[in-house]
Amino acid sequence: MKILLVANYPLEYNPSMHAYGQLLFNELSSAGLEVTLLKPFPIFGRIVKNGSIGKWLGYFDRFLIFPIILTLYSYKFDLIHVVDHCNAVYAFFVRANKCVITCHDLIGIKASFGVVAFTHVSFTGKILQRLILKGLLRTKYIICVSEQTRQELLPYINERKHKIFTIHNALRLNTQNLRDATCVNRVSCIVSTLKPYILHVGSNMPQKNRAGVIEFFRTITALPRFRNFNLVFCGQKLSDNLAEQVRVCGLSRVVCDLGFVSDAELSYLYFNAEFLIFPSLMEGFGWPIIEAQSLGCLVVTSDIKPMNEVSGRGAILINPYNMSASAHTVADQYTRRDEIIELGYANSRKYMPEQMIDAVIEVYEEITFGQQKTTND
Repeated sequence: MKILLVANYPLEYNPSMHAYGQLLFNELSSAGLEVTLLKPFPIFGRIVKNGSIGKWLGYFDRFLIFPIILTLYSYKFDLIHVVDHCNAVYAFFVRANKCVITCHDLIGIKASFGVVAFTHVSFTGKILQRLILKGLLRTKYIICVSEQTRQELLPYINERKHKIFTIHNALRLNTQNLRDATCVNRVSCIVSTLKPYILHVGSNMPQKNRAGVIEFFRTITALPRFRNFNLVFCGQKLSDNLAEQVRVCGLSRVVCDLGFVSDAELSYLYFNAEFLIFPSLMEGFGWPIIEAQSLGCLVVTSDIKPMNEVSGRGAILINPYNMSASAHTVADQYTRRDEIIELGYANSRKYMPEQMIDAVIEVYEEITFGQQKTTND
């Protein structure tokens, strides 16, 4: 079986999707499958990389040039796996019966229909989201990364025409270099001055609730038990508005914004954090939850799906819409810290790469069997 993984545009800031594509490639290759990883090549996008001009030049690479390459290239493969639903438009350029798409979340699609209160979608954004939905509708096979994503997809899909699978994401961080000073020197030097610290991993997208994280931190550090805590952000650098919120709250000296970190640095940050705060308003899965749990880091996350689905019993669950009250919830449950960490570690063992890849291979085999059956009929 020859498999083509269609991954994300290299200049696109989307660490989770890049990681998902690489995880699939590594694990499928290790399982002995013949796998090729193909990404849109930056041509126009290299002229200007940032801002609205850079975004539109990237669209030329992604949606004008790459589909031609994909059409010419895909016939060599038995199966094409589009690893991110945001690229579902590529389904128009390959045979529908040998294409599978991983759907991570419905945030963009739902927002384009005006049902996500905290996100505004532009006119051109709505057009793109409609094309993404049409691409999903064109393919027969769809993998959802959580049951919540599957349930949100169902209203848009005719189940008689599509086959939907739920396959959870797997742990992906390589923790072998966790104690290697050369790999984590930058963050270890910074973190040594910040302990104890609360960690947030993510971007400035509204659903990540970073404004709520700042409010949570302001409230919890007013309590005696947490008075000397610091707050560490990593992932995307704080926006100007969020940085201003930090300043207005008088927290500049106790908030550290690390920006992008390597996998080794991220592992180090989880391992040394007092807890991860992950109060998202909407997710497809929530990778930081199981990453933190696997490294013995206490997790504080939203008591809504899929966060409470993914975290199991191994997290302190909070109301992400009332972060001041959530700070008191964490304070009340903090005496159970060691117990919850153990439950979290046990929960993370359910998300091993081998389990994920076995399930993905079963989907591949069903697709190729369906192709053979259609040919024979």
